[in-house]
Amino acid sequence: MLLAGALVLPLSTLCAVDSVQFPNTFRRRVHAGTGVILPGANPQLSTEEGLHHNFANQKAAAHGN
Repeated sequence: MLLAGALVLPLSTLCAVDSVQFPNTFRRRVHAGTGVILPGANPQLSTEEGLHHNFANQKAAAHGN
């Protein structure tokens, strides 16, 4: 699946103390999928553990099939 122009927001970003800054076109994005990095699965990814929701813009969503 091609996800050109995809927006990826790691859980660590969504749980930050500061408010999240979304792009103006965020409401028009399509949910492309969700991935999980399990705790302890990879020590190099320890800061990225958790759920990752991936969103694609209209052009990427149209070419993803």
